Formats: sequence, C-alpha cells, structure tokens
Amino acid sequence: MPFKIKKILPILIIEILYSSAFSQVQFDYISEWSDIFFSNINLISEQPEFIPMGNSGEVSRQFSFRSSLSFNDFYREKRGELNRGLYYINQDNVFCAPIDVAGLSFIFGARYSLSHKEMYYDLTSDESFRLKNASRGYMFSLRTQIWKNHLVFRTGIGRKNSGDKPYYPWNIGVSFHPTESITLLYHHYDDYFRWEYNFNLEDPPIFLIANEFSQLDQFGLSCRLIPSLLFKAGMQNNYINKNRTISDKQTTLVPLGTQYQRNIAVEYFPLQNLSIIIQYYDRKNSISGYFYDSFQIFGKLTEQLDKSKIYRSEILYRWDSHSLGLNVEWGNGDISYRGHLESWPFTPTWIDLLGIRYNFRSFLSYHLYRIGASYRYKKADWHFYFDTAFERMEPGGEAKTWEPQILVFGVQNLNVYSLAKENRDGVYLGLQVGKSFGEGLQLAYQFQQYIPIEFTKSQASGPSVGSTDLKVYGGGKHYLRFNFTL
Repeated sequence: MPFKIKKILPILIIEILYSSAFSQVQFDYISEWSDIFFSNINLISEQPEFIPMGNSGEVSRQFSFRSSLSFNDFYREKRGELNRGLYYINQDNVFCAPIDVAGLSFIFGARYSLSHKEMYYDLTSDESFRLKNASRGYMFSLRTQIWKNHLVFRTGIGRKNSGDKPYYPWNIGVSFHPTESITLLYHHYDDYFRWEYNFNLEDPPIFLIANEFSQLDQFGLSCRLIPSLLFKAGMQNNYINKNRTISDKQTTLVPLGTQYQRNIAVEYFPLQNLSIIIQYYDRKNSISGYFYDSFQIFGKLTEQLDKSKIYRSEILYRWDSHSLGLNVEWGNGDISYRGHLESWPFTPTWIDLLGIRYNFRSFLSYHLYRIGASYRYKKADWHFYFDTAFERMEPGGEAKTWEPQILVFGVQNLNVYSLAKENRDGVYLGLQVGKSFGEGLQLAYQFQQYIPIEFTKSQASGPSVGSTDLKVYGGGKHYLRFNFTL
C-alpha cells in the first residue's frame, strides 16, 4: 500500500466523518426550513416531485415552467494556507403541460437538471483529497387521476450522465385519496449515483470510484381525522447495489446495504389561529462493500453505520397575513467505519499469509440542540419570511489504524487520531422574499447563513496535518426560483 495513504488514512477518515456530521446536521435544518415552520409539513417525499398538485391529489391543469438555482456552502475551514470544505450546486428546469388522450387527462412533465457535490481537503500545498458527485440529465413524466381524483398514477423515465456511461433512471407510483382529509402514497425510484475519490498524494494520483445503484421504496400517510388534528408519516427504504455484479475494471468501491428514514409529525390546533407541531425524524444507513482493482479485491469496508434521531416541537400563531413561530429541537447521531485495505500487487491469499493487511476503525458521535423563531408575512402578490435559530453541536470521535503481526492476528504500527470532545455554537439566519407579477409569474429568492459563534476544533492525539491556525466559516445557502404559469 502506498506510504502516504497509510500515513493520512486515519486523519482522512475522522475528517470525513466530522464534515459529514456537520453537513448532515445543517442539511437536516435547511431541508426543514421551507416546510416545517408552516402547517404544510412535507414529510412524504424527499424525491423531486415536479408536477404541480392541488388539493385531494388533483393535478393542476395548466401550462407551467419553473427554473431554480441552488448553491449550498455546507462547511468551510481554513488552516493556514490550506482549504477544506463541502459544497453543493443544483440547477433545475421543469416544464409541465396538460394532455388529453382517449378520454383521459394527463399532465406531461419534462425536467433538465445539473448537480455537483464536492468535498475538498488540502493536506499540504501539494497534497489533497477530493470527493465528488456530479451529474446532469433529463426526466420525462406522466401523471393522471381517475375515479373522481381519488386515485393518482404517476411514472417517469429519463437519462442521467454521471461518469462515462449513461444511466436511465425510472420511477412509478400511486396515491390514494379516499377523502379530502386522507392520503396514502407509494412510490418506487430506480436511480444511479457515482462518487469519485481522488487522492492526490502520490505520483500518479489514486483515483477510486464508488457506484451506487439505488432502489428506493417510499411510503406516506396524511390524515385529518378531526378538524383540529393533522397527522403525517413517511418512510423510505433504499437498497444500494441490490443484485448487482461487478463490471467496472477501474479501481472501484462497491457499496452494499440499506438506508432508511422515518418521519412522523402531528399538528394540533387548540385555537383557530394557534397550532402546535411535534415531529420525530430518524435515519439509519448500514453499508458494507469491497474494494476492487481490475476485478481483484484489495480491501473491504466491513461496515459503515450512520444513524441519527431528531425531535422537534413548535408553536405557531397566525393573525391576518402574519404568523410567528417558536421552536425547539434536540437530537443525536453516530457515524462509524471499520474495514481493511490490502496492497494492490498481491492476491488476498498472499496478503493474509504475509500479514500486510491494513485495518481501520473509526467512529464519531454528536449531540444537537436548537432553539429558534420564525416570522411570516404573506399577501396576495408577495411574501416575506424570516427565520433564526441558535444551535449547539457537541461532536467527538476517534480513528484507529493498525497492521496485524502475523496472518490477521496481533497489532503493530497502531496509529490513533482523536477529535476531542467540544462544543460548537452558532446561529442560523434565513430570509426569503417572493413576488408575483400578475397571475402567472412568480419570482422568489431564499438566503440562509450559518454564523459560528464559538468553534474550537482540537486534536486529542495523533498526527497533525497543516497549520494549527484554524478558522471555520459558516455555511450558507442561496436559492433562486422562477415560476411561470399559463
């Protein structure tokens, strides 16, 4: 195994875990920002639903075009001259049109989108690590309702370019609306994601690909059994590389496993203009996999476990065109990796006999606390939203690497890299402004910024990389949306 990989592997693992936890916590908050503060809690789907819907599942029968641009700067830090961070860019264009065929009414949808996610980590001025996921593609969709809008069917297929070969994602689903107050939903998505790991440490650099073929099943329930009580629940089960074979001769990580998440929310209206929202959210990712080079195994990811739970409550008061909300949130999460790597030139049998396997094990856990407030002002032709929240995150973790003394037994060359227990305090500020120009044109801009108040990131033990002069910058999100309807 290249010496540089062995030297910095524990550092990379713990830093990836730390950045992943930071960005996941921020993403959880950002994804809630547009929906949770109001009564229209969107728990049923995180998949893109781009055909407009009315009440009780009725499909909107209008020509429409929507374009949006989103930039999310999750995490940035600067250590001397070294830069490290994680960001996400997405551009989306959607067109929808009504179609009548053989007495049935359909809505045809067409979408073209671009996406780019990247984590960058500078070790020295000449050495770096990059993790990237980039794609572009289009999707065509059809949707129709029957039985007086009680049943809605939808399906879609498209083409996605992520890497050298195109993939053709598809989806199919149905929702049942027995009454205006009850909705049942099932949807299946088949998709592909390609992650590229670039280790610029040796000459030549090491390039690793992780192909994820995703089969996701989504279930949802929304009901209002009494006028003052609304209940919503959603669940997603995602199967990674289920029944897939290895066909890529490049250096590849093939992940196998499942991911699931659950959302439950209850909104109670004790008074006409007062509501109380209680939400529970959890997720768990359990992934294992093998490292291949020209169809030859040179390592194994025995387990990647990522799980978190979040509890949230909010009280919301509305009057005229205004609303004011107060909320609290608390939760915890754990992320861990364990596995081993082997040298490329040898077969697994020789590696085990020679005892040159390289083992790694790591974990990171965190606790999260938030308290926030929101204000909404909405008129017929424009709206103004403002949100703020104070957050405390308490992360801590450790990464270990070692080599066996003989065969797979014993420990030698133990290397430990620890992230000391710490408090990370910060404030979220969010602003959204929207304007309608007549009946068919809307324009909205959303901005959100995380501002660190106290952020100390220290090493309890282990090798250090880069300057000790650390500066952490808050992540921000910009979202611009344009809607046009005929």
